[in-house]
Amino acid sequence: MPLVSGIDTQYIDDTVRAQDDFYRHVNGKWLASVEIPADRGRYDAIAQVTNAVQSQLQEIVAGLAKDADAAHPDERKIADLYASFMDEAALDRLGLKSLHAEFARIDALKDKGQIPSLIAHFNRIGVAAPFAPQVHQDAKDATRYVFDLEQDGLGLPDRDYYLAKDAKLIQVRALYGQHVRKMLMLAGDQSAEQDAKHTVALESTLAEAQWSEVENRNAAKTYNKMEISKLPGLAAGYDWTAYLADSRVTGKSDYLIISQPGYITGFSKILQRTPLPAGLHFVLGRHEGKLIECLLPGPKAGARRQYIAPVLRLTLVHPQQAVSHGHVVVRCPKIRRAAILTVPGMGELMR
Repeated sequence: MPLVSGIDTQYIDDTVRAQDDFYRHVNGKWLASVEIPADRGRYDAIAQVTNAVQSQLQEIVAGLAKDADAAHPDERKIADLYASFMDEAALDRLGLKSLHAEFARIDALKDKGQIPSLIAHFNRIGVAAPFAPQVHQDAKDATRYVFDLEQDGLGLPDRDYYLAKDAKLIQVRALYGQHVRKMLMLAGDQSAEQDAKHTVALESTLAEAQWSEVENRNAAKTYNKMEISKLPGLAAGYDWTAYLADSRVTGKSDYLIISQPGYITGFSKILQRTPLPAGLHFVLGRHEGKLIECLLPGPKAGARRQYIAPVLRLTLVHPQQAVSHGHVVVRCPKIRRAAILTVPGMGELMR
């Protein structure tokens, strides 16, 4: 049987010579004929594959919701998660009740020495914190996995949204402040106006310490192997022992990868000089916004998805969020979001 090429030739544009513009020669017909879907800010082959996979997941999960095998506990778990996400009446009755334990954890903070354990908890449940870990193969030793700390904690896509003088981004920052205030109001914060200002101000300070997108693309620069015993020298006063213990890393490795060591040092200094109440505003604002976005239905979740939509033709960070085209907001359907939810929540069970 003759070998068949895996290269897709249907979009090759022979009117463009390969030696003049190889990209347009190979993709010319695709660029001319394919429209970017209304719910996307960008579109390519990877997006097409992702969309197809999500459609398949939606069919699988919806099928299990209707006919899960009672003798198959994994199928039952997936079906139950899907059903609980889709049951808006039950979620409306619960309101913020499911979040009370998390809010109580924040309220219980008495001093900044407890913040490392709180950040570890946020990392474990997938809520934004000033930095976040990733576990992956060591880029310089494929026989080992590493715990890699990366900068995080911003509600907007990256540092430039806080620091750039561009008129549109200035407008985005103003709207983001309104969004944080609204999320705090929905959570019952009686000082939402002032707390929102503290939150955005502290995020802006974190943005100043963070590395740029250009720096983060440098694989050599972001590979910083550090022995655990030397972490106190990177961030003096930060309780690394508590953080690593509550992250369940203690005893599993003698080193970490620190993607942006300058940021970790900067964050430590910010934490030292920031009064605890202001720090609480930060973690409370980001925590409530993320939890409400993930867990609550109706107007509370909708507020999260729409806060920036009327201003920019901007696809927000997660597929759960809205996409704006002028003043038209196109949302990812709830049934699709329910299916997507099962991947991080039940990923191994979906295999």
